[in-house]
Amino acid sequence: VLGKYHPDVAKQLNNLALLCQNQGKYQEVEYYYRRALEIYESKLGADDPNVAKTMNNLATCYLKQGKFKDAEALYKEILTRAHEKEFGSVNRKEFRLWSHCGVWKLVQGLQGGQ
Repeated sequence: VLGKYHPDVAKQLNNLALLCQNQGKYQEVEYYYRRALEIYESKLGADDPNVAKTMNNLATCYLKQGKFKDAEALYKEILTRAHEKEFGSVNRKEFRLWSHCGVWKLVQGLQGGQ
C-alpha cells in the first residue's frame, strides 16, 4: 500500500482532475489539483517539476472558470520559482517585464482586455 501521501497518489489525483476537467466538474478539479500539489510539495519539494506542472494545470482550470486573478497569481508564482531557481531572486524590473509576456496577454485577452 502506497499511503495517501505517496507521489504516485498525486499522479493519480492529477489524472482524476483531468477527467473531471473534461466533464466540466471544476470544483472537483480544483480539489484534486490542490491535493496533488500538497503531496508533491511535501514529498518532493517545491522545486520538483511535478509541482510546477500541477500548479500550471490548476492555473489552467482557473482560466477556464474565468478566475483570472487566481490564474495570474499561480502563473507568476511558477515563473518566480523558475527564475529564482535558475538565476536567483527576482527584482522589480524583471517582474515588470513579465507583464509583457504571452501568458499575461492571454490572461488579459480572456478578461476582455481589462
